[in-house]
Amino acid sequence: IKPVWMWRIIKIGLPAAFGDLVRNGIHLGLGRIVNSFGTFIMAAFGISFRIMGFIFIPIEGVATAVTTLVGQNIGAGKPDRAEESVIKAIILTTVITAGVGGIIAWFAGEIFSVFTRGDANIIGEGILILRFFAVIIVFISISVNFFSAFWGSGDTVPPMVVSSIVNVIMITFIIYTIVFLKKEAYFIWLALACSECIQAIAIYIIFKKGKWKIKGAIENIK
Repeated sequence: IKPVWMWRIIKIGLPAAFGDLVRNGIHLGLGRIVNSFGTFIMAAFGISFRIMGFIFIPIEGVATAVTTLVGQNIGAGKPDRAEESVIKAIILTTVITAGVGGIIAWFAGEIFSVFTRGDANIIGEGILILRFFAVIIVFISISVNFFSAFWGSGDTVPPMVVSSIVNVIMITFIIYTIVFLKKEAYFIWLALACSECIQAIAIYIIFKKGKWKIKGAIENIK
């Protein structure tokens, strides 16, 4: 047992854990807000979320590979190859999510009707939500791969900061428009789409600065 390495593990893991804590807490609050619109929208939201979960499976698989490739290449003293692996992974997942998302958006009604008993209210709301999610999933795939690059390098603070700030701004906007201004549920899906887009752009800017390549370099660890 070496305290210096135990502390390093904790220092790497805590920011990632805190980021997940903030995101999950905000999503719980989001579920409460969506529920306030009644059973039709809540059911449509829940079904849409699970349908899009199928697209998220390959994203998670590629993101896991990105974490490993970045750590491996930085450890080997090849940070440029680490960056190249991230870019290739993003191209791959973008093609997959854009293609599958386009199919889901086009056949949203037919896909959604499989999971309901033909309720027109749920299907109508579900089509709108699914089409928003079909766009959002592309930006999510980009963010997740960039996050994985930071996690693989041991620089876990930037993803935590970006994710926490963007999600707090998103839920604040949703609470203001829905709870205080009494707007429709449409503003929730719009806020989700904008927040994922902003998050992807913000983490890309930080990624391009390249500090993550130095953070996990073996000479710095020693």
